[in-house]
Amino acid sequence: MKKHLSLIALILFFVLFQSRAHAQVFNPGFEQLNNDGTISNWGNVYIFQVVLDSNGTTLMDSIVFDNQFYAPTIDAYSGNYAMEMRNAFNYTTGTGIAGSVSADTDSVYTAWGSLEFIPIQYLPSDLSFYFKFFPVNGDTGNVTITIYDANGGEIGSGSYNFNGLIANYTYLPVPITYTGSNAPALYSLNFSTTAYGSQPSFGTRLLIDDVSLNGTTDVKDVANENIFILFPNPVNDLLHIHSDILLEDTKFRLFDVSGKIVFTGAITSTKNVINTLEINPGIYFLELSNSTVFERKLVVISH
Repeated sequence: MKKHLSLIALILFFVLFQSRAHAQVFNPGFEQLNNDGTISNWGNVYIFQVVLDSNGTTLMDSIVFDNQFYAPTIDAYSGNYAMEMRNAFNYTTGTGIAGSVSADTDSVYTAWGSLEFIPIQYLPSDLSFYFKFFPVNGDTGNVTITIYDANGGEIGSGSYNFNGLIANYTYLPVPITYTGSNAPALYSLNFSTTAYGSQPSFGTRLLIDDVSLNGTTDVKDVANENIFILFPNPVNDLLHIHSDILLEDTKFRLFDVSGKIVFTGAITSTKNVINTLEINPGIYFLELSNSTVFERKLVVISH
């Protein structure tokens, strides 16, 4: 079960699902290490200034680290390892350097641009993971997931900024909003200790674990979406299920992302209320069944 969701005020768009699947994230739990101890399928490319003095001696930027920009850590939510990103400081240029990683299909990060593009055959609905954040001087971290069509055009994205100290592993779903109707073909995924446009502070740390890109292989729009209306979503105490008509013998089941049933009940009127206080925070699928089966994604947040 997912636990301790906080700092989220993001609203998931409603989509009805006929099936569930997980799009592929390579090495999502950071358990696979390369021979040099780096984490497989995640990384970044850093370019630093090199100059020659009057004697022809090569001079590098003077950079101070308190650890690597990104590296495996045994401070994991599950398994043996998680990913830890740290900021550094470049005294030559007087600027901070953000710890940042992107996902890659190759074991060693290969993108010489800003991001690696990963093939995808699913329609992702959201990105989820566990994280800790230790900011210095009010630093704000960021995660961004972007979905592209076969021509490289952006058709959807999701983003979240990390703010304030988060000392315990916290579960976070980041919904993906679509602005284009073309089929998804590629995605890029980046985590950073510093949000775009801000200056990294020396010592800021971001830890992530158990990254999942969640989606479906068979998404279907329903002509009358208002047969059932769920609100609020995300929910933290009382979930309302309203129906235009009373459908007799309608049952509901709540599944977690692993497919385990965590709650069951029946729809008894046009306006129904479910108490979610006993349900752990996380992403769920609410199945409503009568002569037809409908599913809606539901996010339960911290109580």
